Amino acid sequence: MKLRIACLQFNPILGRVDQNVAKINHMMSRFNKDIDLLVLPELAVTGYNFPLKKEIEPFLEISGEGASFRVARELSRKFSCTTVIGYPEKLGSIIYNSALVVNELGSIVTNYRKSHLYETDETWGCSENPVRNFPPLTLSWKKNNGSLDITSNIGICMDLNPYQFKADFNEFEFAMNAWKNDASLIIVPTAWLSSESPSIQDNLSHVEKAEKSRQIQEKFANGVLEDAANPSKSLVDYWIVRLFPFLRHPYNGLPKLGHRTTVAICNRVGIEDQVLYGGSSSIMQFDPLAGESDALDASNPSVNVLSSAGWASEEIIYQEVEI
Repeated sequence: MKLRIACLQFNPILGRVDQNVAKINHMMSRFNKDIDLLVLPELAVTGYNFPLKKEIEPFLEISGEGASFRVARELSRKFSCTTVIGYPEKLGSIIYNSALVVNELGSIVTNYRKSHLYETDETWGCSENPVRNFPPLTLSWKKNNGSLDITSNIGICMDLNPYQFKADFNEFEFAMNAWKNDASLIIVPTAWLSSESPSIQDNLSHVEKAEKSRQIQEKFANGVLEDAANPSKSLVDYWIVRLFPFLRHPYNGLPKLGHRTTVAICNRVGIEDQVLYGGSSSIMQFDPLAGESDALDASNPSVNVLSSAGWASEEIIYQEVEI
């Protein structure tokens, strides 16, 4: 059966919820294709790089009550699709970096909480998901010739990386659990940094980082960023590496799955203070029946990168895939 996937990549402005929701609605108002699954970025309507806990507190949402849920519900009903959106969740006194999954009726299917935190999450007081091992969920769609039920896994950004960057690189915690779950669909909302982000350029002084950030912000404002419409090959290839258990490679001794696995990664673009995001949202498929290769990138025949957005462009990528 076919699954129609869209990823909305855009530049949410920190703390400008109404403006960000308006941008999402404007972009989707011009989209005229049928969708089964719509994915938005991590913390899509609030922005991500809050420097302090008190800065994010006004934007925390109780699951099913905030702006993120409302925009997801409206989009799901409008397009008769399942929508996945990242948001900052408040549960009592606890904060989570979460993702809501809302079905075509506007009802919450699940609320996933980020397990592997990035330093920014910790800066604004985020807690780890108390449920470990990335449990699967079943997502369902009604089709003309029956229902489509897909075993799925959701991760948020840093979940793809080794835990706290301290775990062994080759543990592939998220991907291994998705493989063990026999997942046919992997969904990842992200706010993934560009390798050119001033914030991670250790060779630059604080003054140099600030100046580089100012220059990038000016280029964003004027729409003159170099190669903005082209995806970052290094970023897309890195995501492929982090999904190694699904890759046909001589060092992958795992048994073959009996099906393809589709991956939808929705990143954001833009710059917040000194943090530059890498865009390049991608829809890809891993084929266990493809030939084996020692390539660890998109040239490996067992992975097909079906669609990728530019590294700095606001756009919607779309793909119809066979599940």
